[in-house]
Formats: sequence, structure tokens, C-alpha cells
Amino acid sequence: MKLFSAFGAADLLEKDRQTIKRAVRDLAPDAFENGKPRWKLARIVEALNAQAARNKCASAAVNHDLPRKFAELEAQYDGVQNAPTLAERRKRARAFFPFLAEVESAMYADAKRHGEDPRMTHLRVAEHTRQHLFTLRQALGWTFDEIWSEFNKTAEPSQREVM
Repeated sequence: MKLFSAFGAADLLEKDRQTIKRAVRDLAPDAFENGKPRWKLARIVEALNAQAARNKCASAAVNHDLPRKFAELEAQYDGVQNAPTLAERRKRARAFFPFLAEVESAMYADAKRHGEDPRMTHLRVAEHTRQHLFTLRQALGWTFDEIWSEFNKTAEPSQREVM
């Protein structure tokens, strides 16, 4: 049975030695020669394939749209805060709330893609929404119950994640 070092496998497989070392980092050696770990080539290839699969899943799960949504959300939030009249602030808030609900949905979908615990996701997303609503109370002249009610009226329920 032929065993390979990370260097030997890298040479044979025409891979970078650091790539092999990362792949076998948590792989128990099949044997040691002169105190150095050695593995069967098939196990090294399996470890490389597993590493490639993890890397592919991680890069595929990136939601490039979410940062844009957050930026747009903050711009709309600032627009509500800085509108010159109460009537204009309330009008903008009613347009802002459906987008806030859309961002909520995107946050839930992103968390699900990454395998986050749904309870943790719910707490994180609910706090994000609560902060946006809570900090608009004074600008809109509403209590938290009033702002929550307005948010729920204008934000379509089908857009929001139900726990």
C-alpha cells in the first residue's frame, strides 16, 4: 500500500501543496513515516473533493442582492426621517413599510440558504424590523402600537415570513 505526504500528493496530483495541506488538515493519517503523516491517495482525493464541494456551496450561497437592499432601505429610512412635513413623513413611511417587509423576506431566505437556526433568524430579523419601526416613532408622531399597526397594514402578509 503506497502512502503519500502532502508534498508527494501535490506533486502527483499537480495541486498546490497548501491546497493539499488544507484538505488533509482534519484527516487522520493512515500512517507516519519518520514522524511525518502519510495518507492513501484515494483518501486525499476524497478530502479534496469534499473541500471543493464546501467551497462551491459557500460561494453559491452568497446573496449579492442583500447589501443593495440594505443600502436602499437605509436611503428610504433617511427619506422618511428627513421629510419636511409630518404628512410627507407618514406618506413616505407607508411606502417604506412594504420595502422593509421585502427586506425581511430576503433576510429569512438568506438565513435559510446558510442553514441558520430558524429561531435565531426570527430573533435577528424581528429585531432589525423593530429597530427601524421604533426609531421612526417620533418622526411620525405615532406610538409603537400605531406604527406596528401601520406597518402590518401596508406590508403585504405574503411577503413576510411566518414563524
